[in-house]
Amino acid sequence: MKRTGLVVLTVLVPLLALAGSFSWLPDAPAPGPRAVDLIHGLRINLEPAEQTVKVGDVVNFKVVFLNQGPDPIRIVRPLDGSEARWQQPYHDFIAKRNGGEARRWSLLGGRPARMAALSAADVIVLKKGESADPRQGPYAEYLKTVSFRDAGTYQVWYLYVFERVNDSHDIDGTPADVSTALRGIFTSNAVKVIAQ
Repeated sequence: MKRTGLVVLTVLVPLLALAGSFSWLPDAPAPGPRAVDLIHGLRINLEPAEQTVKVGDVVNFKVVFLNQGPDPIRIVRPLDGSEARWQQPYHDFIAKRNGGEARRWSLLGGRPARMAALSAADVIVLKKGESADPRQGPYAEYLKTVSFRDAGTYQVWYLYVFERVNDSHDIDGTPADVSTALRGIFTSNAVKVIAQ
């Protein structure tokens, strides 16, 4: 019995990790892009306004979180599990092809998230007027490798959702204090991507 468990851990688990891939999943309840330019608080900007790419090629986006408020804000960067919405915050690219349904860039298959406790390195502090790309840390690479399998014209925006800290096991010690982290649902402006 012990030998079988060892085989499963050493063979099957790595294979499941390799099986994980990213694709566009339907996301009907996804909020739309920001329709009004915000003059106060967190503003998410997505650039460039328009680009043309080949089907299957990585699309390069510039993502900027800007603090337009008078006080510092704290943002939680992508964590292990953010890519599949297993834990918040959610950091997602949302796309609509030719006016179709909303879809989000997400992990298919793979393995469960580690769900480690938050650390100070997971929190980005933005003072008044400061900006940063939130796609930082070891679990943010998926946000830099977005691509489209089908030709078409897409409207794309960025979504950030942080409403609560998951009640997960504390693996790495005492969690960082995120009681003052910015909570809510925030979207960027929409940009156009033409995949050919």
